[in-house]
Order: sequence, then C-alpha cells, then structure tokens
Amino acid sequence: MYNSRGVLVVPKAVVVEIPESVAEALGGKEAGLAPEVLKRLVAVLYAEGRFSLREAASYAGMGYWDFMEYLGSLGLGIPYGEKELREDEATLKRLGLL
Repeated sequence: MYNSRGVLVVPKAVVVEIPESVAEALGGKEAGLAPEVLKRLVAVLYAEGRFSLREAASYAGMGYWDFMEYLGSLGLGIPYGEKELREDEATLKRLGLL
C-alpha cells in the first residue's frame, strides 16, 4: 500500500480485544470486523486532521469519492470554513462564474 506521496506503507498487525456488544454494533461478523474498524479509525484520524483526504481514503482501502461518502455516512464532513469559502468565491470570480 502506498500513501498519497507515493511512499510505501507497510501494514502492521494489531490485536485488539473488544466487547461482544461492540463487535455486534460493527456488524457482528468476525471476518468483516478488521476492515470496518480500520475504516472507522482512519475516518476519525482524518477528522482530527492527521491525514489528508487522499491518504485517509488510501489507508481505508477506498477510493477518494467513496471515502467522502463514507465520511458523510458517519456524520463526518470535510472541513470547509470561511477561509475555504472565500478562496472558492475568489476562484469563481476569477473564472467569471460569479
């Protein structure tokens, strides 16, 4: 697996014991737990600003747009504040679209 900068990322196996009720809340099927836990962990780390969107999607094993939809399904959005709005407005004005 490579990150968005093209650097090889070597997976590290980690064993985590979780209560059965948590496993059930994540879908309950043992085979599908690890990928779901990884996706959720990466989503939280992205929301904390530790990864770029592209890095997080790669680490989660998802495409860019699929990961954006996944974030939305978790109620996590893409950071978009007043600064980004002003930048987008300036770009639209420069392109004659606003």
